Amino acid sequence: MTKPSTSPVVIDIGTRLTMVGFAGEDFPRFVWPTVVGYPLIDTMIDSDSTKDYKVGQDAFDSLSQRLVYPLKGGHIEDWDAIEAILRFTFESLDVNPKESKVLLTEPTFGPPKIRQRLAQLMFHEFGVGHLYFALRPVLALMATRKKSGIVFDFEPDYTFIVPIFKRFAIPHAVEILNPPVTTGLELSFLAERLVAAIENTDTDIHDLLYGNIVLIGSSTTTTRFKENLQKEIVTVISADRDFSIIDAPERLYLPWIGGSMIAYLPSFIEAWVSHTEFSQEGPEVFGREI
Repeated sequence: MTKPSTSPVVIDIGTRLTMVGFAGEDFPRFVWPTVVGYPLIDTMIDSDSTKDYKVGQDAFDSLSQRLVYPLKGGHIEDWDAIEAILRFTFESLDVNPKESKVLLTEPTFGPPKIRQRLAQLMFHEFGVGHLYFALRPVLALMATRKKSGIVFDFEPDYTFIVPIFKRFAIPHAVEILNPPVTTGLELSFLAERLVAAIENTDTDIHDLLYGNIVLIGSSTTTTRFKENLQKEIVTVISADRDFSIIDAPERLYLPWIGGSMIAYLPSFIEAWVSHTEFSQEGPEVFGREI
């Protein structure tokens, strides 16, 4: 028997990890690998189809599983697996989605049709009461108590470099690198792209961006990554240019933490979108200012 959620549900489905929990809490309640396991051979005739898959670590624990990783390059490729993860989320949190507000992170500047389909899934399949989408880099920056900066999201299968001013990403300056570069020799290229993204913004905000370079993503946790990136940046920028790299210990959780923070704000009540509003205005309705 599920219960209504008194606090909004926050869901961050990343390429490698999924994090779920409640707004206002410091860390997610559950963290699991973003993977769904299906039986190799369907022997469960007339079974409950919702029980024919396993999500997260349970998918690895079973020997007879076809593993599906629904995100590639930060974007959704398998919608059935996404639905399975969302269903597992509500079951794990023991909440009734029809009585819940849900903040869902979304990929960095994915196609508009992705947001449209996610909203339809949440409203039509799960019947959520209210919904809001937020970009992962923006949430990560907000989790560091900053409104402006540049987020360097580095994962094994993608690199996103996202300048943000007053909590809004700057689309024309966003750097998307697929596939990412991973060797130490090519770290210089990443530093060049980072600086290029900043220089492609208004000069009036360069100090803000250089002063708040926020690292997220699992590939930034490798030994001496921050130090090595600093050395490469120094070779690209002018000698009198100061910069600061923020490598928070909890950087893998920053998008979720940022979502938890904003969804708990009393002022956020105006940002939630209902099914009726979505039906009338379409996916553009999620562009409301936080």
